[in-house]
Order: sequence, then C-alpha cells, then structure tokens
Amino acid sequence: MKLPTVNDIHNLTEIDIYIREPYERFLSGVNTFTNNLDAELDRKTVLYFVKNYLFLNRHYCPQFYWLVNLRRFTNAKIRLIPFEQINEVVVTNKNKSNDDYNKLYKEFDNKLDFYLQLDKVLYYEFINKTTSLDEIVDYIKVNKQEVYKEIIQRSIDICNVLG
Repeated sequence: MKLPTVNDIHNLTEIDIYIREPYERFLSGVNTFTNNLDAELDRKTVLYFVKNYLFLNRHYCPQFYWLVNLRRFTNAKIRLIPFEQINEVVVTNKNKSNDDYNKLYKEFDNKLDFYLQLDKVLYYEFINKTTSLDEIVDYIKVNKQEVYKEIIQRSIDICNVLG
C-alpha cells in the first residue's frame, strides 16, 4: 500500500491517527529526548528547560498540535485509534527506558497537567471515534473552557494580529 504524500493528502476523506496516552507519551518523549542529547548538553539542564518551557521538542509536544498542523493540508475526518493497536499495522520498537516514569513525572507540576488537557480530550473523549478537528475544538470550547481560552483562543488572537 502506498502512503499518501503531503501533495496528495488533501484528497483523503478519512485519516487514521494513532493517539498515545498523554502522560505516557510526554514522559517517554522527554526520556527519548534526554537519552539522545548532544554531548554539549546535560540531562539536568534539559529537564530544566522542559519543565519551564514544556513543549520545545517534537518528541513530547502535544499530539493535538500535530492535528492542528495536519489541518493545514486537509479537511479529512480523523479516526483516533489507541496507540496500543499500532502493531496491527506496523512493527514498532517500544522505548526501552531504564528511567522510572514516576520519578520523571515528579519533575513537572500542574502546568503540565493543564497543557496536556488537549491530549486528554483526544485520548479519553474521542478515541475510537471518527471526527473532525473542528468538532474536537468545539468540544474543548464547551467542556474545557479555561484550556480553550488560554491555548486555542490565545493562539487565534496572536495569529489575527500577525495575519
């Protein structure tokens, strides 16, 4: 099966997207990032930046942001599938970390919980459903008003000033 390219993705009517549990993905992504550091960087410094600036790297930025980026190329419906089912489609290698996720989780505070609300909506409210990004945003606007106001509406406002 030939996978679509960026050039022909706009013709798709439905796209399967595998969504990982938000905290597990974030911690695994941070762990992957810190385990592959450039020799000039140390783990403690990187964790400081992750804690204070959160989503600087694609390994652990919210999955919601990837959907927003996808929306630039297509209006296709999206079917959100639990990441645990990915092995039904492709062979994967699970991140074999020696780090204790609970220890790493304690590095972060409520700011992380707040910003992962977007992914929690994807994973806990829309998993195994076919929907659109617009429907997801509408759900967030109604059910996660503070998150909508702080993240989505603020981004819209910034773009309107710049555009």
